[in-house]
Amino acid sequence: MRIYDEGGHNTRDAAHIVAWQPSRVLAEIAAKRAIISFHEDCGTGSGYCDDIGHPGDGENCVTVLFLAQPLAGRPGFDERWTV
Repeated sequence: MRIYDEGGHNTRDAAHIVAWQPSRVLAEIAAKRAIISFHEDCGTGSGYCDDIGHPGDGENCVTVLFLAQPLAGRPGFDERWTV
């Protein structure tokens, strides 16, 4: 890995930049959207969740709730999403 001496980046910054590459972040977002899409019918009695043991009585799917946890404490986070 090459670090340019621009006066603003150091080894720690470089590691952070590599870890948060836009292509990796976009792939993670796409994967999470796919999970949410897969669970679109959760709680309706007609979706995948009933088939794999998730709530089917109008509750939020536990899988989808886990995806929401990193957003806890941010504006718009609904406390009902807490696992």
